[in-house]
Amino acid sequence: MTHSFSPRPAGGSARGWSYYSALSNCELQWFLKYLYRSKEAPPKSTGMEARFTPRHLLVGSLFHIGAETWYRSSWDGSQDTGAYNLDPAIDAIHTLATEREAEWSSPNERLDDIALASSLMTHYGQRFGPNGPEQDYPNYRVFNFNGLPAVELELGIDLEMATGGEVFTSKLDVILMDNNGVLWGMEHKTSAARRVHSQLQKFNMDGQVTGQYTNLLSHFPSHQIGGVIINIVVKDAAKTKPSFHRRIYTRTEPQIQQFLDSVRIKSARINQIKDGLTKTPDQWDTALTILDCTPNAERCYGMGKCDFFEICLDREVGRRILDTSFIPRVRVDGPTAV
Repeated sequence: MTHSFSPRPAGGSARGWSYYSALSNCELQWFLKYLYRSKEAPPKSTGMEARFTPRHLLVGSLFHIGAETWYRSSWDGSQDTGAYNLDPAIDAIHTLATEREAEWSSPNERLDDIALASSLMTHYGQRFGPNGPEQDYPNYRVFNFNGLPAVELELGIDLEMATGGEVFTSKLDVILMDNNGVLWGMEHKTSAARRVHSQLQKFNMDGQVTGQYTNLLSHFPSHQIGGVIINIVVKDAAKTKPSFHRRIYTRTEPQIQQFLDSVRIKSARINQIKDGLTKTPDQWDTALTILDCTPNAERCYGMGKCDFFEICLDREVGRRILDTSFIPRVRVDGPTAV
């Protein structure tokens, strides 16, 4: 198993669990989200996304950039000093909200979400920062990766397939090292209070955690891997009674092998789809004939209504809806060597 490291901005892993699991959920959804390109799409774009981002995702993004900046703020050039600072974290929230202003449907909603994310970050710092009741440092320190803080680090595993050259990538929000030299991945999640229990249960078998744990084992063989810490911040408790939940998850060797086998199966199907699409000048018409995308309630409404629901309802005008109501997804390049 070979691998590579690539620090990258927040925004999801290039070839991570979301990429592969979307294929299992609905091949048309996967195609539209990760592969379809309109005629007007910029060169580096791949796939489409809704013009307006759901507010819960925007709040999550704002908190993530705040937490990323928080964990970087105590780095002195070679190590974590524990001197975490809320000011640059709050500034980063405001900066990102300005950069992504067009994704909110109204200015007031944007201001409300900035206030919520800032409140979440403030409570987080008071809880886990210097002099907090559950402070991370000095029991946990941001890991030194080649002189850089291991924050928003993307790791990749070569799937070692005969064809296609596919990889599985995982982005970790932060990698911590405890006083015994054990490494811990950490993944930040924002959640409504009513969903915390189901979220914690889900991660017992969730592919995102399995991929992160597998990547940690692959990349750091000289270190003991303690597990992946899911770090849940409850959004609707921010202004009243702050609520935080941390739980550690690990995986067994059989679970990891089963996971990699499943990803390889999905990867083979992806290569098959890509091959089929290259044989025709019109990807749209071909996609509708070769993809498994029969609508059903579970796939279309499993985690809320699919962004591409209206396209499936009326495929005769679906392409026009896609080109007028969606925008190209532009990604930062992932690992260049695996």
